[in-house]
Amino acid sequence: MARIGLRDRSGVKVPLISIITISLNAGESIRRTLESINSQTFTDYEHFIIDGGSTDNTLSIIQEFYLPRSKVTSEKDNGIADAMNKGIKKSCGELIIHLNAGDELFTSDVLSKVAESYLNFNWDWATGSFQLMEESGRLKCTVIVNGFDYNVLRHFSFINHQSTFVTRRVFDKFGLFDELLLAMDYEFFLRIGHHVEPYVLPFIVAKFWAGGLSERHWFRCIDARRARAKSDPKNPISAFLFETLRLIVINVAWLLNRCHLSTRWRRQLRKVKLLISGNASCVITVVDAK
Repeated sequence: MARIGLRDRSGVKVPLISIITISLNAGESIRRTLESINSQTFTDYEHFIIDGGSTDNTLSIIQEFYLPRSKVTSEKDNGIADAMNKGIKKSCGELIIHLNAGDELFTSDVLSKVAESYLNFNWDWATGSFQLMEESGRLKCTVIVNGFDYNVLRHFSFINHQSTFVTRRVFDKFGLFDELLLAMDYEFFLRIGHHVEPYVLPFIVAKFWAGGLSERHWFRCIDARRARAKSDPKNPISAFLFETLRLIVINVAWLLNRCHLSTRWRRQLRKVKLLISGNASCVITVVDAK
């Protein structure tokens, strides 16, 4: 498709924003994503829904919405990364965000604030704060992104695609998501973050639900180790030992968390995970729901 950079609106240049939503049998969650996008006050966006061939009511829910800026494709794909890359290839916006089925933009003016930020600072990619929700719909925590440190990112994945906007020139220069990885977004942010620091948006961008495939899948932990090794292959042995220790701590914490520990102990476990992630406290602030 033809690519569009800045568009003229009454003498003011504005970026076209491409929103990419991938879905598969997401009838229980895609409605909130569509409502979130439809509520945006900023209208210079296009929306691509890349459905993997849903057999539930996902497509019928999409049809319920009047989506003049949306284009829907429903066909079998080769996984999450393949679907996300399809969306990038179909889109023509200057700024790209992946807001998948179930994810929501935090407020109705998020796109407007992102466009204004881009016009003011001309960043290559930008990331913001986010809220993590429990499957019950209860707020689990708010993660405030205060800055960026690549060494922290190498040990702790604090950037999420739901709250990150990437310019097309970055995809053109550094490539698309690695379709062989389940932690494809993490590997991508490591890949580009090594060369270009993100601009940190001073507001909450999105909220999303815990328990997605890539979050709960055991192999994502292994993939994260592969992603880190790929980003810095110079010290494979030390990286392997560190990642093994980190993987043990994280999964012990997960098992203990399943034992319904008190909020106090959950906070202590999070501190341990952040401790082995470098200077993470200077980069993010995690606020637990009361």
